[in-house]
Amino acid sequence: MTFSAIIPMLLDIVSIGLGFIVFYVFSNLGKDQKINLIRETLSQIINFVLFIWLSKSLLNLSLLFRDPLAMLAYPSGSKAFYLALLFSACLIFYSHRKGRIDGWPFVESLWFTLLPAAFFYEFIRLIWSGDIYAFGGIILYGIMLITFLGMGEKIPQLVASSILIALWTSGMMLGVLTQTYPTTFGYVIEPWFIFLFFTISQTMIYLNYKRRDTHECY
Repeated sequence: MTFSAIIPMLLDIVSIGLGFIVFYVFSNLGKDQKINLIRETLSQIINFVLFIWLSKSLLNLSLLFRDPLAMLAYPSGSKAFYLALLFSACLIFYSHRKGRIDGWPFVESLWFTLLPAAFFYEFIRLIWSGDIYAFGGIILYGIMLITFLGMGEKIPQLVASSILIALWTSGMMLGVLTQTYPTTFGYVIEPWFIFLFFTISQTMIYLNYKRRDTHECY
């Protein structure tokens, strides 16, 4: 694995580590609950990374069989990211239905961790490589983070998540118009995926909102 391939990995690790620090410092949850949620969030992030490698292998089977070592150095593209996100979503949904994950507290911990992680990722990318396109990400995730922290416990988690997803979608679509290739953690996010993610997420939130009185949340 080349040094140029290691740098993005280090950037991811540092950014997510800073995200966990923000979650631990600013969350109003108890110490034990925060530690448990950090462990679960970290576990799911590790699963996501493994799913990216799995997706990359599935999408490049011919290269995997022909030259496995070259497969390791082969960059993970957007398709691998989308597929890994689908695998992760299915795993989280299954774990929640089995009672292994406490749904919305876990979702809140994801917001608390990934928003500052994405902000720091874009900030470091701007400082390290001078990529001016990272400035748009800094603004987007900065606004989302401020909005999330500002809402606190004043707004129900379902509504807060809906607002944050709408902000992310708006920012990504604006990025499509101004940059042609908006990214999240270095992965190019295409318009069709933005629309699909927004539609599925908002539909799930709506269904949970309708079912919350019966305690049958997805």
